[in-house]
Amino acid sequence: MASQLKVPVLGLYGRQDQSIPQDTIEQMKQALANDPPSAKNSQFVVYDDAPHAFLADYRPSYRKADAEDGWKRTLAWFPSTASNNALSRLFAGRDEAAALHSLHEPG
Repeated sequence: MASQLKVPVLGLYGRQDQSIPQDTIEQMKQALANDPPSAKNSQFVVYDDAPHAFLADYRPSYRKADAEDGWKRTLAWFPSTASNNALSRLFAGRDEAAALHSLHEPG
């Protein structure tokens, strides 16, 4: 699957997430570091105390500090990887948070 990627990946993981083993994350990092060239700028962040779904503020697994950091990284990530595609048009001249919010608005 890594060889088919056209853009870099931002991976935000919790070290306490039992459903995604750390060695799987390492394998993904290695695969993306080697191939394809478009994925070489991928980034992975592992939050030491975070479980699965730590960004979901409606779940007991929510971790406020990690979720806030992950959200900031996400907001910075989209414009930095959105050259010449629909996301670059979405972010053109707009506040990142407003642009991402518009992705969830109906209609």
